[in-house]
Amino acid sequence: MFPIVLKDAFTKQEVGKLADLLNSAFPDEMKPEYQNSANFAMIDEHKGERGAEIRESIMSMFCASPCLQVAEKVLRDQPVFLMHECAFRFHEPGQYDSHLAFHLDGQFMGTESTTLNFWVPTVDVGETAPGLTFLRPECDIRVFINAFNQNKMGGPTVHTEADLERIYGAPIDSLVTTPVVTAGSVLLFHQTTLHSTQKLPEGGDYRLSIEFRIGQRSALPKHYRSGKYEYAVPQNDGSGWNFDYRRESGT
Repeated sequence: MFPIVLKDAFTKQEVGKLADLLNSAFPDEMKPEYQNSANFAMIDEHKGERGAEIRESIMSMFCASPCLQVAEKVLRDQPVFLMHECAFRFHEPGQYDSHLAFHLDGQFMGTESTTLNFWVPTVDVGETAPGLTFLRPECDIRVFINAFNQNKMGGPTVHTEADLERIYGAPIDSLVTTPVVTAGSVLLFHQTTLHSTQKLPEGGDYRLSIEFRIGQRSALPKHYRSGKYEYAVPQNDGSGWNFDYRRESGT
């Protein structure tokens, strides 16, 4: 049942290296559109050749961790990195501007094929730094989806805690849960798992995290099948990880 916690998927040393790589990957000029986040496709754009090295180091660390094998087992297919949606984010202490309201990754990933989000914090989250708050697994996600579809047709909003209380007719504490996760552990969920950024008093402490969005080689999301975005197929030749970057023809 999602979300799943993969405890200590990365060692303390690996977490430190991952944080260093992420910090070096952020654009030098922090424009508003990526003030608190950037994706793998942006790294090359802003960092050139060094960007490619950073990106592949990050992806290699994912492949060397238990995450790749878990993805293979869950998807029952060859996992691929969805480059436009693999992203890294940070939250400044005391700020709420970068907090995301309740949403489904399926709102931008689509729902026609399964995609996974391996969410990796580089600091402990859930108590002092903001983690992720999820709709409890026992709550029927179809209730939210119906309300979301009504919202698209001009109905009431669906993204706040008050909205969830209205939609489900229950107090928020009975509807949501926020796992306490140590740095290097991983929260795993799919694109129809409702979640938001945890709200802590005064915004909480600094947090740097990365989202590895992983798809199925034989069942890519629609916007990848169309050829709009590039994806990466991980390969190991015995001496290390390398990546085959592909873009579909769109036919």
